[in-house]
Amino acid sequence: MSRPLTGAAASPGAVAPVDGSLVLSFKARPGKGPELLTFMNNAADYIHENQPGVLSAYGFKISGKEEYVFVERYDSLENLLAWGNSQAHTDMIRRFFPLIEIFGSGIQSSIPLGDILAGFHPSP
Repeated sequence: MSRPLTGAAASPGAVAPVDGSLVLSFKARPGKGPELLTFMNNAADYIHENQPGVLSAYGFKISGKEEYVFVERYDSLENLLAWGNSQAHTDMIRRFFPLIEIFGSGIQSSIPLGDILAGFHPSP
């Protein structure tokens, strides 16, 4: 899925990718904090190894709180949806959801992100 480029940099027929992003905010279930941190430290690598089209994945701990945010960005909405429907995603969620209580998901620009716990952003 793509959209036409506009402006001075656009050449005839050029398109920009329509990317997809996922933001999940959550806290650890009681007694699951250490297990959640271990999971998050491994999640970005797991996503990178099992997910085509992922551009970046970061886990954040909100500064001064026991709240977390995980952000994934994909090169296309199709790849984001394909990941969500994959067996690798199902396997990861089965390990992740018992550890957390979800506050919300989607794009939330007002989240005060804090210290990066884990992540990757491949070099071009």
